[in-house]
Amino acid sequence: MATRFGPRAGQDHSSITVEQSDSWAQKAPKKRKCTYTARRVVQSAPTTKEEAATSLKQANEFRDHVRKLESEVAVLKARSSPVKDAIEMDLILQEAIAENAKLLYSTKSQQLHVAKAQSLVFRCLGDQQSHPLYTRIRLSKDWDKRRNTLMAMREKKLQTAYDFVMTSNDLTDSQKMQFSDSQFETAQGDYCGMRFGTVKFPGITSVQKVYDAVMFYFSSHEISISERLGHISVRDDYDAIDESVYNYRIISTNERGVVTEVSSLLFPRLSNDGSCGMIAIDSIDEDELYPYSPSERVRKDISATAVITLSRIKSKIHGEEDELMVTMRQAAFLKIHRPEIPMSEIAQRKLYDGIMNWGDVMLKSVRSIVYSTH
Repeated sequence: MATRFGPRAGQDHSSITVEQSDSWAQKAPKKRKCTYTARRVVQSAPTTKEEAATSLKQANEFRDHVRKLESEVAVLKARSSPVKDAIEMDLILQEAIAENAKLLYSTKSQQLHVAKAQSLVFRCLGDQQSHPLYTRIRLSKDWDKRRNTLMAMREKKLQTAYDFVMTSNDLTDSQKMQFSDSQFETAQGDYCGMRFGTVKFPGITSVQKVYDAVMFYFSSHEISISERLGHISVRDDYDAIDESVYNYRIISTNERGVVTEVSSLLFPRLSNDGSCGMIAIDSIDEDELYPYSPSERVRKDISATAVITLSRIKSKIHGEEDELMVTMRQAAFLKIHRPEIPMSEIAQRKLYDGIMNWGDVMLKSVRSIVYSTH
């Protein structure tokens, strides 16, 4: 006879009480887990501290991997999005942009201060009378007085030139070849130029070799000027004092027929140990024996120096030893006096534009001499 569950015959379903319902629920048999599932739960549960640590490590690695994947997805989304949207989505990028803007503003502010300082320096050095390489020189007709005047100023000229160039070098990167030129017109109508430069001679380790090349150039640089610039140049040597001071004049005519004259003094020196060679050049302001001719020629003044030393240059290749190399540091102040002779605007412009040409010729000639015998 089958057992019947549920309400008795004639009993309404709605009349079943809560107590009866709970009683049935308690009496319902529990659902058993299959053997495979029970074993897997037992096996997956850590039984020792080592296993627990291993599980924790694996979980952390899994989370890190998930974060990495999420980050890569974010990067891909940012790359495929417009720049503006990418910036808005990336908070780190926003912070970097804000920090970069602050640094840029700070840098520009510092550059403005540097520009103001450079302007002040330019005003000082732009005046020939206050330039460190310039000395007012007046020579008389008497030969003994002329020589005494020149020998008396020799050491001071060389020391001042050396200090000026080497002090300027302390503020620049002496490891690199550098040039800085500036040109301007004065209130008096004179045209001036200034130059600072650091020249390297790769493969050359002899200071005297470069010094001799410089001296050879200045002993006959009217020839180099004629050959390289196409000017007709004539040199008059007035005096040479024990290879310590040279007094000469160069008269040069350019391709437009403008004649210039330079009356100069050259002071050379090579140290006893050959570690430093230098020259200092300056123009004569007044010469009673050989006066200027402003009605026939345009006067050009040159105050310049070149200091030649042996420098240790850092190797660009990691692991290789530093290289010894001769370095020549230059500084010059040039001035073309306002012409007193009739001259077209084109001829005058051509004259002014070539104010640095002699310095370029000097460098090319010295290089040619040094490496022709290397």
